[in-house]
Order: sequence, then structure tokens, then C-alpha cells
Amino acid sequence: MHIMHGMSAHKDTIGAQIQRRREQARKGRSELATFLGVDTSIVCRMENDEISVSSDRIQRVAEFLECTPGVLFPNARRRPKTGRKPDRPPTKAA
Repeated sequence: MHIMHGMSAHKDTIGAQIQRRREQARKGRSELATFLGVDTSIVCRMENDEISVSSDRIQRVAEFLECTPGVLFPNARRRPKTGRKPDRPPTKAA
């Protein structure tokens, strides 16, 4: 098995999303661990999908990363930001 250093080989997981977002924010595992009140090894295990991440912890991770919890779910459908409201059929005047 080939291991990719510096990049996550498991892109489509919550753990991989946490790691990617954390690295983009230029924050260390120890910073996230301190924020969550856990040992750095717990953050490592979360990012490597060795342990499941509770919804409460996902909320806290999102706070730390200054994003919404939804962006940490890799398969979540996101609506495109168009800057306009969805089209509505015209209303008939009475």
C-alpha cells in the first residue's frame, strides 16, 4: 500500500475533511486538541478515521475552523451560491 505523505489518501471522509480544513487554516493538531480539550492523539485518530466523531465534537471542530459543520461532511450536497433567489412562477393578480 502506497502512503502519501503530506496529503490524505482518504479524501472522502469526515476525518480527511477535518485535516484538510485544519491544514488550510494553517493550524496544528495540538491547537485543535487544546481547543477541544483532548490529547493530540485523539485529533490524529479522528483525522485518520480511527475513531468516530460525535455531532457535538463536529460542531466544536467547525467552530475552531470557522466553518459550518456541513462542510466537514464530504458527500453533503451544497447549493450553488448564485446571489439570487430561486425562480418563482408569476402570481396572478385578482
